[in-house]
Amino acid sequence: MIARLISAIFKTRGIIGVDISARSIKLSRVTPSSKKIKIKECGILPLALSENLPFDERISRIASELRKFIKEKRIGCRNAVILLSGNDARIAYSKLDRRPDEDFAEACRKEAASLFFNTDDLFIDYDELGETSEDGITKVKVVFAAAKKSVIKEKILIAEQAGLEPVMIIPAAFAFERMLMSLYGKSDKNSLLVSLGRKYAGMYLYGDGRAEAVRNVAVESTIAESRIQSKLKVNRAAAEEIKKKYDFPVSEEEKAAVLDRFSKEESVAISAKKEYLDSLAAEIDPFVYLSDLKVSSILVTGGPAADSGIGRFIEEKLKLPARVFPQADDLSKSSINLAGKNSFSLMPASAASLSFASYPGLTRINLLPSGYEGFGNKAQKIFKTVFYVIIAAMAAAFFTVHGTVSGLKSELEESRAARIAAAVAASDSEISILKKEADSIAAYVGQAEEIKNSRALSAGLIKDVISSLPEGMHISGLSSVQEEDYLSVELKAIAKNAADAASWAESLSEKSSFSEVSADTASKPAPSAGFYEMLVKFKYKGDSK
Repeated sequence: MIARLISAIFKTRGIIGVDISARSIKLSRVTPSSKKIKIKECGILPLALSENLPFDERISRIASELRKFIKEKRIGCRNAVILLSGNDARIAYSKLDRRPDEDFAEACRKEAASLFFNTDDLFIDYDELGETSEDGITKVKVVFAAAKKSVIKEKILIAEQAGLEPVMIIPAAFAFERMLMSLYGKSDKNSLLVSLGRKYAGMYLYGDGRAEAVRNVAVESTIAESRIQSKLKVNRAAAEEIKKKYDFPVSEEEKAAVLDRFSKEESVAISAKKEYLDSLAAEIDPFVYLSDLKVSSILVTGGPAADSGIGRFIEEKLKLPARVFPQADDLSKSSINLAGKNSFSLMPASAASLSFASYPGLTRINLLPSGYEGFGNKAQKIFKTVFYVIIAAMAAAFFTVHGTVSGLKSELEESRAARIAAAVAASDSEISILKKEADSIAAYVGQAEEIKNSRALSAGLIKDVISSLPEGMHISGLSSVQEEDYLSVELKAIAKNAADAASWAESLSEKSSFSEVSADTASKPAPSAGFYEMLVKFKYKGDSK
């Protein structure tokens, strides 16, 4: 038990981003760092299920495949941020008069009702983007995000039944905020990020690091080999060969040259590709030039961005510097080895994985329903509420909360079913069952806190001892015993002369962290030895100033 608690607390696996679409599920866990994207775990699970399957059966089959996939890929992270991309999320902006908090929250509720149709079927969240002054009146710019309850429910069910624990549901625009901040920091230049998918393209306009405007457009992608295969009725190998042989034309002269060089079937694929890119440029153009922000550059990402010609096409169409993202400079070497050509498709999920990265001032939108409305029976709802309240308390005390939660929950879930069954048989009340669960969690949390405090005390001891050593003096041995709120320590120190050793032992007595310091007289262990050895004993309480 103790070993598992230690593993849960000190070997946390962080947050994994989950991008669920009709065709595939993409998983990616990223370590926050500057200038490089460091992917630690990832995978792409293709989905090929009939859309006519009943809802429950489809969810069950997708979750079962995902659970097997997670096991095969040895993905250890269980805490998940679910991404909303394409038309899954609707984003709107508004300006409201500044007023007291309660009145402002009510004003936001009314504004959301005017922005979104049928709000009873939606989960809605909002965040403040800052204040402006209009005709002497203070206005607050507010961003609203909404998603259908049915969409949220489906994604949560898939994640939970696959063994993941959803901790956040975030629209792609705000997930990419953190990725761009992680890579480039806060910039005074405005940029447009275009996230390409097979059916939808997300266009996110960033100013001061925040998403100032968002638009999702339907553009059915015909770039991938599978779409070429369907269009031309050729096998996959031939489709791949066609894709390699041509590049889209950027002028009528080039188009004529291409048509002369290739067959009619191949020209159909070229035309389909150009049609997709033309429709994309036609959507981007007014979005950029009619915005209040002057855009200086464009980033293009998502699966279709793997096509080498997209950046050049957009650059020539819009007369703005365009860059396909990510490039090799954006990825660590290990990420390139791990993700390879899939890095483009994994970028939205990777962005979601960074949603808990701490960058003050960025948008905090979370569409995860409180208590998972509509899920489970009453006992399950109450239990989840109790469970998450306790986790929230742990979060304030543990910097490794996510790993701890996963470890403790795994331990509890193994015995929970048996205990509830026995309690029901004995006619115990639901509240009695939940109280036992809460008491059990509290006991585990207490043990975890003791382990955490002991580890912090030991780390402080090493730091304080090493930092106090004068030049030419070293520690040759150290042992400690945990008492109530301190460590009882014995250590051996060696020095070039006895005076240095004695002086150092005396200096320890002056530090608030050390008490009851005693030291033997420094002596040479042998007449031929070139150093002096001294045994020192003391109590260490930490918090040295």
